[in-house]
Amino acid sequence: MCMLPRSEPVAKKERHMENLRRIQFMKKSDYEGSTGPTLLDPDKAEYFGARMLAYLKNGALAMLMSIGHKLGLFEAMAKLQAVTSVELAQTAELHERYVREWVAAMYVGGILELEEKRNSKPQDNGYLLPRGHAAFLTWGRDPENVAVLTQYISILSSFEDRTMECFRSGKGISNSEV
Repeated sequence: MCMLPRSEPVAKKERHMENLRRIQFMKKSDYEGSTGPTLLDPDKAEYFGARMLAYLKNGALAMLMSIGHKLGLFEAMAKLQAVTSVELAQTAELHERYVREWVAAMYVGGILELEEKRNSKPQDNGYLLPRGHAAFLTWGRDPENVAVLTQYISILSSFEDRTMECFRSGKGISNSEV
């Protein structure tokens, strides 16, 4: 009998479920300091794992949104129709390679939409910033501009080491350090 190889996502999920079965019974003492077995809820664990991955994805997306905001990519796209990464890079006077990766990430993150051209190469497809999205990502409607807030992610991360030291020492970060 000929067996087809399993797709990677299916095989990955099966490995994940097997790992969950292996650790289904854990001693509370392993993580709470008390004794006795506890049943691991595979659905709850899987849901939590998915949430953790979503947090990481959204954190990376927020950083890329900040970059796009600071480089004026959202502003440029709001003024254009569907645009290729080459056209956007030329308009914004940036290197196309990085713009291509940025627009792809914005598309995967649901920020941009893709306008596929029939029988074309992927790089010929146009990316579009929907008007409803532009309202929250450009300066045209300042109070609603959420993109400007994404810069605080990188600002906060620059304080990570000092904040950990505050946890250890009990001291704080003075306003002069900010």
